[in-house]
Amino acid sequence: MAACLMVRDDNALMYEWLAYHYTTLPLRHVLVAADLNSTENPNEVLRVWNGTDLKFVSWTDADFMYRFGEIPVGAEDQNHHYLHRQRAFFTSCAEYMKAQNESWVVFVDTDEFVVINRLNKDDDPFREEEMEKNSTRYQRFQQRAALRSSDTTVMDVIRASMRVAPLDPCHVMPRLLISALENETCFSMNHVKEVIKSDGFDYAQLSSIRFVQTAPKNTFYPSKWGKVMVDVNRLSSESIAKKPKSSHRPFKECPKPLRLFEEAIIHVNHYLGSWERYSARKDVRRSRGAFEERAYFSHGLACEMNLEDWFLQFVETFGVDKAKYLLGHNTT
Repeated sequence: MAACLMVRDDNALMYEWLAYHYTTLPLRHVLVAADLNSTENPNEVLRVWNGTDLKFVSWTDADFMYRFGEIPVGAEDQNHHYLHRQRAFFTSCAEYMKAQNESWVVFVDTDEFVVINRLNKDDDPFREEEMEKNSTRYQRFQQRAALRSSDTTVMDVIRASMRVAPLDPCHVMPRLLISALENETCFSMNHVKEVIKSDGFDYAQLSSIRFVQTAPKNTFYPSKWGKVMVDVNRLSSESIAKKPKSSHRPFKECPKPLRLFEEAIIHVNHYLGSWERYSARKDVRRSRGAFEERAYFSHGLACEMNLEDWFLQFVETFGVDKAKYLLGHNTT
C-alpha cells in the first residue's frame, strides 16, 4: 500500500506514523511534501529508512505547486495557504502513484492512524439485528466480528472485503478523535509498556499506545469529517486532474466523507496528543482553548483495537536496536 503525506513541523510524529503504517497497512511506498511554512525537514526522518523495503520520495514546491495557481501573498491566512497546497499535492501525488502502478493509497495526516475496525464492546448490540441477513452491510458486520488475528493487515481486510462486494474506488474511513488522557486503564497493554521500558524505547513518543480514550462514535463533533483511501488505478486521469473539493473529498468519486462505524471495515484514529505536541505546530487555530475543548473525552477505550500489536510486530521484524533507530528513539 501507499500514502500521500503533506507535513508541517511533524518530524516528531512521522517516526511513529511511518513505523506503524509500515506494519499495519503494510506501507511500502510513501510520497512526502513539506509545507512551505514548515521549519523542519522531513528528509531527516525518511533517511533512517534507507536500506529497507519502504520506498520513499520527497517533493518540493516545484513538483506540485504549478497546479491551480498560487494564492496571492496576504490574500488568505496561513491555514488557507496550507489547504490550497495540500489539494495541489494530493492531485499530483495521485497521478504519481497511478503512474507507479500503485493501487490503494491513503490520504491522511501524521496525527491520523489507519485502524482495522474490529468489533468493540461499545458497538451497538442491536445494530446487527436491524440488518438484512443477506445484505452487504450484514456481511461487513460479520467480517468485523471475525477479525481476531493480531497480524491481520489493512490490505488483508481490503482483499477479504472485495470478496464480499466491491469497494468503491474512493473508500471513506470514519475518523475518531483520541483525547489527551493518558493510558491508565488498558491493562492489555501492560506487557507492551514493560517491553518499551525494559528495552529503552521512548514511551512519550508512542501516541498509539500512550493515548487510548476516545470521543463518542457516530457524532460529527469532535471527530468531524472522515478521510479516504483511494484505489488510484480505478480513477480516470480526468478525475485526478480536477481540483479537489477538500482533503476529505479529494476526487469526484469520493462520497460525502461520513460513514457509520458499524458499516466501516477501516477507520482513522485522530490523535490530539499532549499540549506540548499540539502547540508545537505554528497554527493560529491551535489555541489552549481549542485543545481543552477536545482533550478530556473518555467515551470509549481503544484497548480492543489491538493497537499495541503493531509495536511488538515491528520490534520482532527489525530487532530492538534497528526498531529504536527507525522510531527516532536512538538516532545517533
